[in-house]
Amino acid sequence: MRLCWLILALYILVFGYRLIFNGLTDGMAFDNDLDRHLLQKWGLVLLLISIVLAMKKTGEYGLQMAANWKTIPLYWPFLAILVLIVLGSPGIPDTSVVMQIFFLAIAVGIAEELMFRGAVIAWAKNHTKRQKIVISAAAFGGMHLFGLQSDIPALIILAQVYFAAGLGTIFAAARLRDYSILLPIIVHAVFDFIALSAAGGVKETFDQGPKIAIGMLVMGSLAWGWGLYLIKKAE
Repeated sequence: MRLCWLILALYILVFGYRLIFNGLTDGMAFDNDLDRHLLQKWGLVLLLISIVLAMKKTGEYGLQMAANWKTIPLYWPFLAILVLIVLGSPGIPDTSVVMQIFFLAIAVGIAEELMFRGAVIAWAKNHTKRQKIVISAAAFGGMHLFGLQSDIPALIILAQVYFAAGLGTIFAAARLRDYSILLPIIVHAVFDFIALSAAGGVKETFDQGPKIAIGMLVMGSLAWGWGLYLIKKAE
């Protein structure tokens, strides 16, 4: 029960941050959606790191420069999914957009790994490894339900939740064999950078309509297949 309340508190923190951010930036002129996303995500990164430092939980939450590079093969579905995404890419955007996506991907990687492969797994310390993987993946997928507040069709958001939870099982299983969240951050950032660059940006990704929903369901199933195997193998 305590774990459920902690995850709920995490959701409320992110939701509250978004409300405050939207309120403070309402009326501000941004050149494009990526500028807004960049400011929002890096603000969240600073907030989360500040909280972790204040709580003196850097080690417990895996926020340190250490990595078990032998876990890299566990992430193979990410490479397969990226190949599929790139093959269906309409073309790479211009250099300025690519650079924005690069820094956005880093921010998203840090924030989401710190929350779900750092904090949530640490909070679940009294659970088995299998339970930790499922809890972390479910919490990660659930966070994407915030997208229902946007004008993106619900079908696409639900497909994204399924896709994210599938990837989350792999991230969590690999994290449990690692020394920190450094490698998950790197993999997450590289994955988002290539995927978003191939699509042309965040908005462009979701503008693909039913195509992106179908793609997420197919690629999510690939991730779930490997993730369930890793859950089964977890001690």
